[in-house]
Amino acid sequence: MVSLVSTAVWFIAMAAIGGGIGFLAQLAEGRSAEIARRLEGVPVVVSAIPVAGMVLLAVARIYTVRERNLRVGERIWFWGAFAFAMVPPLALGNRRLLLPVAIVALLSLAATGWRRRVSVLTVLIILAGALIVAAIPFVRSAGSRATSPDLVGALAAYFGTNGLEDTARSFFVSYDTEMFSYIALVGPQLGGAIEWGMGRGSLGEAALQFLPASVAPWPTWSNQILTQVYGGGCGTVACPVPSIAGVLFFDTGLIGVVIGMFLFGLVIQRFEGAFQVAVGPRLVALLALGGFMPGIIRGNSVSQLWITLNVIVIALLLLAAAAGARRLRGGLLSRNRRVKPTRVAASAVNSWAGR
Repeated sequence: MVSLVSTAVWFIAMAAIGGGIGFLAQLAEGRSAEIARRLEGVPVVVSAIPVAGMVLLAVARIYTVRERNLRVGERIWFWGAFAFAMVPPLALGNRRLLLPVAIVALLSLAATGWRRRVSVLTVLIILAGALIVAAIPFVRSAGSRATSPDLVGALAAYFGTNGLEDTARSFFVSYDTEMFSYIALVGPQLGGAIEWGMGRGSLGEAALQFLPASVAPWPTWSNQILTQVYGGGCGTVACPVPSIAGVLFFDTGLIGVVIGMFLFGLVIQRFEGAFQVAVGPRLVALLALGGFMPGIIRGNSVSQLWITLNVIVIALLLLAAAAGARRLRGGLLSRNRRVKPTRVAASAVNSWAGR
């Protein structure tokens, strides 16, 4: 229920931001310049709410399956809430939120069978899902409406035109490998036309994430580099992202890449053992980090970490609220039991019979 309500809050927020329920219909049609204009400046916390709800749902599932198998009704609730949480990123055509929701769900499924052999059917389902994820940004663009006004029709038309092979190739050798080309373009200019970041691209940019762009004292270092290379920041001319290795390279060169990726590797290699025994806030943090890890590694790492932090904080608040509501409900039930004479009498009879 918390997950469903979290996603519903996103719909309410989008309607308020867009000026009414009609804006939700616009989102369903795909991206456009008008939608981009209305969503400009919206804090990431809005998009983080449905993902946080999915994290809490995954926590509840993991807690349950550690003790017993899920009932049929619980499975239906889980997949229904998961499908509902997928609607916001599908509406926005944004993989940076689509992947975390899907990965968090997969992590909750694998939590009790971490070393179990994966079936062929599961592999095929994951491959089909990966192809759909690869096609999402293309079928949610404004131009996709010429083929079909709905997502399913646009996907069918896209696969019919490009085929499975071209779809897979577009995922691996074009948009999703742009960081290599971007690093190759910027690298020779570092220390000359473009200054070394010296921490401005990592720690400095992280500090600016807490401030709205309109009140930030200076633009982020990633936008300053984009402006020097392309003449404008992200969203104005071009917006390639450097990946975590690129961020480290732009800051301090190869030495930063070697040291930074070594430390990053030490952290990542501890994930498996920690995840299998984690509970409470630690489990929330690991699920969120696991969900966003592809974006942290491949995308604008600092921005992705900021979104991840938003998700963790919201999920922890939801977890605390759910625990508080459960304690309150338990207290009320206990109080009701105490004031009912029939229950008191039954307890006394049972006690006497026991003696």
